[in-house]
Amino acid sequence: MVFRTHSEFEQSNIVPGGNAYRIGSFSDPSGRRIVLPIDEPPDQQYRLLVHELTHQFAFNIIPRSSIRREIPLWVDEGLADYMSGVWQPLDLMAVRDAALSDIVPRMSELVNRGGFANARVVYNLGHAAFEFIEARWGKEGVRTLLFSLRTTVADGGDVYERAFGMSPDEFDDAFQSYLRDRFRTFRGKERPNDYGRDLVPNPAETPYAAVVSVEPSPSGALIAAFAQNRTTRELDIVLLSAADGEVVRNLTPGRDQDPGFESIGIPGVRWNTVPWMSWSSVDDRLAYFVRTGPSRSLALHNVVTGDVEEIVDLNTVDQPESPDFSPDGRFLAFAAQRDMIGDIYLLDLETRDLTNLTEDKVADYAPTFSASRSIWRASAATTRCSRLTWTRRTRPG
Repeated sequence: MVFRTHSEFEQSNIVPGGNAYRIGSFSDPSGRRIVLPIDEPPDQQYRLLVHELTHQFAFNIIPRSSIRREIPLWVDEGLADYMSGVWQPLDLMAVRDAALSDIVPRMSELVNRGGFANARVVYNLGHAAFEFIEARWGKEGVRTLLFSLRTTVADGGDVYERAFGMSPDEFDDAFQSYLRDRFRTFRGKERPNDYGRDLVPNPAETPYAAVVSVEPSPSGALIAAFAQNRTTRELDIVLLSAADGEVVRNLTPGRDQDPGFESIGIPGVRWNTVPWMSWSSVDDRLAYFVRTGPSRSLALHNVVTGDVEEIVDLNTVDQPESPDFSPDGRFLAFAAQRDMIGDIYLLDLETRDLTNLTEDKVADYAPTFSASRSIWRASAATTRCSRLTWTRRTRPG
């Protein structure tokens, strides 16, 4: 089932109660179908298709209606990521950090999320595990594991003994040894703790399980952060002290539709590689995108009063993301789609004029204003803004 844009995908009720706005696509084992939007650049769209098609082949190899035991999450998702053939930088970083911190779990005992606050870590460890299997037993080893798992979940027995002739402990030890060797060059290098302290809220003392995006205030005294709230099972925007990480304020407590929006709009496949919000350098406004009905709007949030001062309708574009205030606070640059093409747009916050700055056939995203206040003319009209840079996808990869 194909949706033209992710916004349309978010409005589907194919899986009742599902949060489609937080995922890129999904595969349905009972309906034998893939559900996805098709508005990403071709290379990323291809990887998404490979990921979901892999799930369908895996569902066929190991029918989910007849199993007696649960298939480990790292097998299902790790296989799909492995088959896509590409590591996203943040995913590889998560595996490297787990290996260097000696917190890689016993894969033979890992069923679901393993207690990791970031659910992606299990996907990433599974990806690495399948690369380990290929490195030791070749691609035939991957096939052998899948068909051994098919037999094991139906008839019982040990999948690792059946597939590789080793005990689960031996498999786990071999995988951890593989990761130590793979990331050996990083051991002994300087780590973040050599430069500063971890300011993420303590999940044991606060309801916040993980932080996914941050934006320092102009003064540097505060940090605005998107945090996963275990109590509400939603994302909140919290203000953290840059000195000790203490939660100063939750800007979106008990958020339902009280502030005038339904949910916070988050980037798609770019996820945490682009900024989710921007802090004005001339006043107390924080800009981020929210979902209002079928489209997204711009929220301008006063961090001092705690009020959402304005919600700017952006229904002429789709999937706006990665906002950035101009140095004078008058303009906001962001990436968005129109006719399924990603471009950089400039919004005049005084006149509400919206200008497409790129208007080309390639995907552009993540604009950033220069800190300099030098001015240039964006067009023959009177529109003015500081110098901008952004990312452009000119070819696959």
